[in-house]
Amino acid sequence: MKKTAGELAKIVGGTLYGDPAVVIDDVRSAESAGSSHVTFARGLYAEHIEEMQAGVILVDALPAKYTEDCRRSFGKLIELYHPEEQHDGKIHPTAVVSKTAVIGEHVTIMPYVVVDDGAEIGSGTVVYPYVYIGKNSKIGKNCELNQ
Repeated sequence: MKKTAGELAKIVGGTLYGDPAVVIDDVRSAESAGSSHVTFARGLYAEHIEEMQAGVILVDALPAKYTEDCRRSFGKLIELYHPEEQHDGKIHPTAVVSKTAVIGEHVTIMPYVVVDDGAEIGSGTVVYPYVYIGKNSKIGKNCELNQ
């Protein structure tokens, strides 16, 4: 009998990690299972699932090293889909900046910001829209002010 990995996951009520279209035609021991077979691994054997040749391997829980790897991989995908904002180090034309304010290098001041007399903004700072920086305020290096 042939079943897909996806069908087997539904039959046993498990979670499938991998290709649901893989066709499985028999059950075998971990040592003799090939790409069209299902087997299982528990305890110490589960730590060696990457060495097994089975098309589907049933486990009670994924070994800890897979959990760490998936988190690291997910972090990489977050960076891919949601890259860190790059700021241009400029003052937006709608920002109002006092002539007596001290603005450090590579400071980005976004739209509708007001920087009052004597305020100091440290190098590398990003000031987000609609922020008011009061008289004689000091904003530290690399400090990001949110709305």
